[in-house]
Amino acid sequence: MPGVRKDGRRTVSSVLNELIENTNSDTRRLRLLEQNSSIDKERLNRIEKDLAEQKRTHMKDMETLQIKLEQQGVQMVKMENYIKEMIKQIKRSATKADIGGLEELVGIFNPLTSKFVTKQEVMQMIKEKK
Repeated sequence: MPGVRKDGRRTVSSVLNELIENTNSDTRRLRLLEQNSSIDKERLNRIEKDLAEQKRTHMKDMETLQIKLEQQGVQMVKMENYIKEMIKQIKRSATKADIGGLEELVGIFNPLTSKFVTKQEVMQMIKEKK
């Protein structure tokens, strides 16, 4: 076996070669780990940027929703006031009974439908009563 003496011990050059191979292997693994670490850092940076952008977008959306909600509140107050005013006007308007009474009065004073008596007829009615 190369690198081994007859007495079973290894030679210095074989030990050095093995150490160099191990060092090279460790160096390769370390480079791979560093590359992976760099890639992970880049990914994290991208994720952080995306999250920051999403946060800004959501904040704008929340502000827009808040403004719309306030506008809806103002519209609700206006509608409530309008409905209250309509109720007041409805309460002030004439009812069906009021209109019926007015129709009767108009009917009484309507010369086309009312019956008038002459002076002679009134005098005759007075005489008959006496």
